[in-house]
Amino acid sequence: MRQPNLHAGKSDAPPPERYVQHEVQKNENLTEIAHRYQTSTPMLEAANPQLNNPDALEIGQKLNVPIGANYGTEPTRDVLEPGQTLTDMAREHPNVSARDIARANRSSVPNSNRVQAGQELWVPAQKDASPLEQKVQATDQAQASLDHAQQRYDSLPPDAHPAVREDAHRSVQTAQGNLNQAVREELDLRAKNATPPEGAWSNDEERYAAAGAQLKERYQADAGATKQLDTALQTLANERYRASPAGQAEEIVTQATAAGKSPEQQMQELSKRLADAPPEVKSAVAASPKGQQMLQDAATWATEPLAGGDAQQAERDHGTPLAAGIQSAERLEQVTRGLPPDMAAQLTGKAMPTIEAFSGSFKEHYPTLNSPFTDDGFQNLMKAMDRGIDTPQGQINMQKLAAQDVWDRTAMHQHIAEGGRPAYALEWAKQQGVDIDAVKQDIRSAMKTYASSIDQTGKAYAEHMSELGWLVANHGGAMTPEQLEQAIAQYAKEKGPEWEAKGNELKARLVAHGEKLAGQIADLDPEGGSAEIAKEILSNPSAQLAFSSAVQSNPELLAGAQGEKVANFFSNPGVQAKLGDQGRKLVNELASAYAKGVVLDKIGKLDPSDAASVASAKQALTGLKDSRFAKLLGLSPSQMDEVVSALENTIPKAGESADDIAKRTSALDTKLNGIKGLNGSTAAGRLIRGLGIALSGVSFLASTGKAINDPTVKNGLQAIVGAAGLGQRGSELLVAIGKVDADSALGKLGGKTAGKVVGALGAALDAWSMGESFASGDIPSGVLYGTSAAGGLMATFGAGSMAGPIGIGLVVVSVIGLGIWNSVKEANKHEPGSDGGASLRFLQNAGISEAAAQELVNQNGKGHSPVPLLLRYAEHKGLDMQKPEDQKKFVDWLNHMPHDKLVNLRDRLHQTLDYNDGNMEKFPAAKEGDDRWKPVQKVPTGGPGYGTMDVNMPPSSAAQMDKVLTHLGLPVLTP
Repeated sequence: MRQPNLHAGKSDAPPPERYVQHEVQKNENLTEIAHRYQTSTPMLEAANPQLNNPDALEIGQKLNVPIGANYGTEPTRDVLEPGQTLTDMAREHPNVSARDIARANRSSVPNSNRVQAGQELWVPAQKDASPLEQKVQATDQAQASLDHAQQRYDSLPPDAHPAVREDAHRSVQTAQGNLNQAVREELDLRAKNATPPEGAWSNDEERYAAAGAQLKERYQADAGATKQLDTALQTLANERYRASPAGQAEEIVTQATAAGKSPEQQMQELSKRLADAPPEVKSAVAASPKGQQMLQDAATWATEPLAGGDAQQAERDHGTPLAAGIQSAERLEQVTRGLPPDMAAQLTGKAMPTIEAFSGSFKEHYPTLNSPFTDDGFQNLMKAMDRGIDTPQGQINMQKLAAQDVWDRTAMHQHIAEGGRPAYALEWAKQQGVDIDAVKQDIRSAMKTYASSIDQTGKAYAEHMSELGWLVANHGGAMTPEQLEQAIAQYAKEKGPEWEAKGNELKARLVAHGEKLAGQIADLDPEGGSAEIAKEILSNPSAQLAFSSAVQSNPELLAGAQGEKVANFFSNPGVQAKLGDQGRKLVNELASAYAKGVVLDKIGKLDPSDAASVASAKQALTGLKDSRFAKLLGLSPSQMDEVVSALENTIPKAGESADDIAKRTSALDTKLNGIKGLNGSTAAGRLIRGLGIALSGVSFLASTGKAINDPTVKNGLQAIVGAAGLGQRGSELLVAIGKVDADSALGKLGGKTAGKVVGALGAALDAWSMGESFASGDIPSGVLYGTSAAGGLMATFGAGSMAGPIGIGLVVVSVIGLGIWNSVKEANKHEPGSDGGASLRFLQNAGISEAAAQELVNQNGKGHSPVPLLLRYAEHKGLDMQKPEDQKKFVDWLNHMPHDKLVNLRDRLHQTLDYNDGNMEKFPAAKEGDDRWKPVQKVPTGGPGYGTMDVNMPPSSAAQMDKVLTHLGLPVLTP
């Protein structure tokens, strides 16, 4: 008879297949019977309403046991063989553990380790083991194997052959390792699901301790097994500690301490080991007692020459009043070199009491000398100060030193001129009441010197990349992204690994320069007339390239106190007004870098079905509410709240389709259009929409579980991106998403597939930001057609590591800005006879025949390539070079031109380019007078009576180009 209340009264619960009757035996209870039939005590109670007291069963009492799906299963009987244990018996019944058998026979087997041969036992039916049950079985089997291996080893006679003993010993070690692994897996699963007794776990070890206690419960009657498990659990606890920040910190400090006897050697080793350590490990080192002692020892060693602060004793020790300060500052610079900012500041802070005492003593005994630290000593002291200047302790150190009137104007100027921070100079002027304008003038002069010193690196980098930049700018637009990728890879291969290595080395030097510039700018007061200084510095193309390179390569520049000061400086209205377009471009770059660091880098594993990943993504989004980001975008806090809320809404729910997700990106577009300054045509609007696409796109890919080149995935992404309101920028992005290498640095931000979206978005933000630099008109518009759309986006994150985070697009801008290209100077430079055929081979990657390419790389006149002008014409005729079919139509059009007619057309285009100075904006679709224009005109050969001659006229519009083609008998391009 059906019992609806077997499933808590659910009317739709299916009935059991049948009932079996169980007769209660001596000492049995409902729990044991439930285990035997693999059901639950509530189910048995519901099936047996006649029970007056379920906790006191009577011998011989009949119980109904429901059997079937979601109910119980019937057990079988088995007999223990001589020497057989419950574990041995369990091995004969897949998916049944010794514990299952013991629990099913509790009344007859009260101690699972004390069983007798011939005992007949109930064996629960085989069933699909749960994940935890599988781990339990694996642990039980591993423990039994260790028992067996240990017994074998222990039973060896004293005179056993060494090889036999060694083999048995290896078996024990292997079995112990297997047990450790099995216990690790079971423990991890139990810890993941463990429920804290009250509130929450105070730390992970509490969780693991509770999981370990659960694991050991089933072995409590077996002292030997308990001991083995205790060993395994302790081994795993030690492993977790070593993997924890505290454990890693202890190992780092131990290794550093063992590196040598001198604090200098120890700190060098510490810096090296901390270089790639995660932030939490660095913090653990600094917080540990041993770490603190290392810092104290280093500070003591650094200030040893100062004789405890007694300037006269220091002179007696070193021969002159200034020698001790020079030596001490040199030591302090050495021991702080390479340390994380917090630790550098702490170490310097531990040295400050002695430095302060020495400064006071020095002034008292040597009043005619200006400062206890001068020349190299002062510069080394500044270097040490700079390393922690943006930390709270670093600010305290600076204030204490400035209060001691430690100063050397010449050395300070030199320090800043070499990339040092001006913060101390400003603090010293403030505390000593010195004319601040005079100090700022010194800072300005020194910063200009430093910016000028970057020229050599900037121009070397631009010159190194100039040829490739020119090829991408002039020929890249004729290629599909795949072809451009192939062309760049081929070029790099021809140049060889040394060329690539040199480019990367120059790029790294540029980034280092840019990081120093960012630090210097961070110290400037945006309200104190420092905008003029920044304008002068960043008007240097090399300095601007270095700054942009650093921002794109290292978004961490915008983290912490320094990042906030940089953002505050460039978002200041007065600074913006002074810097103009240049300032707008820099703000866009900073905002993009901040968004990449705060959001994009943290959402690669976003999956709508994983609540933890969704929570993590939303947490990352809250970072956008930081005041520095809102200031960079020109938004109020309330507007930023709206933006973050809208972005959160782009994260889909589990199971949503591409169309559902597209509605979310469309809603984001609508919301942003209602906020001033965030429509799709603005840099800020594109940035926010890009983040929305990243969130929804990564979620979509995680939900599908398919490769990015799957047609359904492509269509889904197209719908999602298309709904975001990015227009042509969205088309660029779709092409880029399909091309990001999942194994590249960008691709590794997320999973193999999601990383493509995240990587492409990161590159797109850089590319779109870079594109703003064209707005002023300083860059010849011809370059736009080599670095625009899919080609430009591909070039921005490049093929392989060669282009790196700076990208060819930025190189194109920089080499022009640095004056590396010159329209006249470039004449013939990229013809086959001058460049070894590099230009010819590069262009052929577009599918253009060698014969046609040979004529198109000809650079008569001022040296302009005709390819960008041909691309401009194709655009006016409705061709989209991002579409493979349109690109092929363009290439076929060129390849089928007879040689003489192609030469005629090329020569006309050279005249057009020379007349327009390469400016494609001066080649419109149509212009006034097109209807009267003729491709061949008669012009006088001289004065009256000399007659006329036919002259081939250069077209200055697409309409005129059509007339030229018709005159030559060539087809007009059509979409």
